[in-house]
Amino acid sequence: MLLWFNNPSYNVFVGVFNMNFFFFLLFNTALAASVGLSILCLANFLKIELDFQYLIFLLLGSLLFSTSVGLINLLFSKKWAIKNFGIRIVEKPTNEVELFLLKKVEELSQKAGIKTPKVGVYEGPINAFATGLSGKRGLIALSVYLFDIMTPGEIEGILAHEIAHLKFRDNLTATLLWGTLNALSFTFTRFLALIFLLRDKEFLVFLLRPIEWLLQSVAFLVAMFYSRWREYRADAYAAKLGKAYELYGALKKFQTIEREYTSLPRGMRAFGIVGFFGNLFSTHPPLDKRLKRIERLMGRL
Repeated sequence: MLLWFNNPSYNVFVGVFNMNFFFFLLFNTALAASVGLSILCLANFLKIELDFQYLIFLLLGSLLFSTSVGLINLLFSKKWAIKNFGIRIVEKPTNEVELFLLKKVEELSQKAGIKTPKVGVYEGPINAFATGLSGKRGLIALSVYLFDIMTPGEIEGILAHEIAHLKFRDNLTATLLWGTLNALSFTFTRFLALIFLLRDKEFLVFLLRPIEWLLQSVAFLVAMFYSRWREYRADAYAAKLGKAYELYGALKKFQTIEREYTSLPRGMRAFGIVGFFGNLFSTHPPLDKRLKRIERLMGRL
């Protein structure tokens, strides 16, 4: 699966609408349809008449609400990050470091086939992240302290990883996934409540809250799995851009840094290049696993 995303024929469309986004929307639509059909089949099995229009209204309404809230947050994520991190957008370079950043981001963006995002620096946790909807509307931000410990090549590896997130619109797809899963858990439990009431099983209604918690927990695990998978994919695409060795060196150095110096605020932890977690509830894979995958990719270069 990882190599499939390195196939040059993978990207068919350009601009906002690419195959990655198309297949993701298709998956979410199929997921929503399957839940709706499951509810109808359950009602038919129990010989309960449900209003099909009500089902569609509830399903589409909850999907629209959940995804809209997420998309609104995403639209303002760049402004939020700039304000809360004190990010200084680099527009006209004032030193060699800023000139290097602008030049490399532009070069990597061209190689990736995306519009050049904004570049910013901040004084804070030793990390880097990308936010925004796409390349043109995106932002890559780096801690100024990265330049004290990383070589110029390793900085390029970090930039290539963040460019990959913008190319595949990972922030957008993660928002859609999380919104869809929450909407489906909400819809399923509401219809389950209706079925209980129509079957005169009011005493079972107390089970709905634990069921909803369980479904939301499953949704969270799926979202975290996707978050970890997209990190692997961003690493692989950075290697495709010719920055495998550079990214490997950067991640190696991150292994030696204490977590307290790299930890982003809670709302931004999924955005950083490293997260220093290693379980089912983490947004990032363990660094040693990422390094091993990059080693395998370097063996193919």
